[in-house]
Amino acid sequence: SYELNHYILGKVAWDPAVNVDSLILDFCLARFGPYAARIGEIYSTLERTVPRFGSVSYTKLKSAAEIKAATAVISKAKTSVESDLKQEKNPVYQAALKRLVLVLGYTEYDLQIQTLRAGAGSQEAIFNNVSTLLGYLQAHRDEGVFLLKTKDPVVLMRRQYTKLY
Repeated sequence: SYELNHYILGKVAWDPAVNVDSLILDFCLARFGPYAARIGEIYSTLERTVPRFGSVSYTKLKSAAEIKAATAVISKAKTSVESDLKQEKNPVYQAALKRLVLVLGYTEYDLQIQTLRAGAGSQEAIFNNVSTLLGYLQAHRDEGVFLLKTKDPVVLMRRQYTKLY
């Protein structure tokens, strides 16, 4: 998540010897309150999953089975955060949980596309999923999580997901 990354980068720039794990806990406590420990685990899951299985440039595409397993972990995390969001009454925690649900939703879509790429999904199926992801990003563009470029995002995203790394 950009939010956590920017928080950590700012703190590390100020003090390179700072304990990053304690910064993550501080961030989670401030942002998610009673959910801090579990959300910290979810951020760790994202940290392990996205660079390895996501559409990060120059990352070797993993097998469809590996990506599906990673998707299941992300989906489980998303479901648990959605459950917390439904029960939470504090608007500050609601907003933070909603942003995290959006991040996890994006990750699910991205991994679904990667699964298609790894399992020899047709270009049409990949493009349809890219269009669905783009619709998700556009629907949530003003919620403080996603930045969309002003160029034609369909062309850019299709190119990103069909490149061979």
